[in-house]
Amino acid sequence: TAILSTIKGLASGYGRDLQQIKSSIWSTSKISINALLILKSMLLTLKVNEKQMKKVTESSNLIALDIAEKLVQEGIPFRVTHKIAGSLVQLAHISKKPISKLTPSDIKKSVSGTKV
Repeated sequence: TAILSTIKGLASGYGRDLQQIKSSIWSTSKISINALLILKSMLLTLKVNEKQMKKVTESSNLIALDIAEKLVQEGIPFRVTHKIAGSLVQLAHISKKPISKLTPSDIKKSVSGTKV
């Protein structure tokens, strides 16, 4: 950003300030290229353990965000959906099971008192 601030106020054409920042531009370009090469090698060797991912997501309460987003899409105010999702997470925590394993009656308790 310092380089861009230097260039910002200059009129187009030759300027001494541009000569002074040229080395900075080249060094940051080299750093950026090296970072992209490292990222490329990481992505090419990346292995995804789908079974472990599924196991972790099913045993967690990540679905609370999806529930809140879906309720908002249905026209329910975010404040209400936040309260519902929060009570589901709290209930799941107390019962020591993930939200996906809650029974319909448990879910009804969380939704009671709202307009859902």
